[in-house]
Amino acid sequence: MYVCDPWAREIRGTATESAVPRVKDPVCGMDIDPATARHTSAHEGQTYYFCAPGCKRAFDGEPDKYLDPAYQPSM
Repeated sequence: MYVCDPWAREIRGTATESAVPRVKDPVCGMDIDPATARHTSAHEGQTYYFCAPGCKRAFDGEPDKYLDPAYQPSM
């Protein structure tokens, strides 16, 4: 289907992008695509996803700190 309206094309692209499930990096709060995440940790039977090795290391050192509902990511 050809769409000549750039705005309609933009909306269609947005709908496709939002269909990708995202999770939050518990350390910095960044949105992560679990299918392509390169850094993960397992804690108490759940997998957590990270944007970078530094966030993974921080989480691995103090997982309870980052899983505390009162914790606010600084990003």
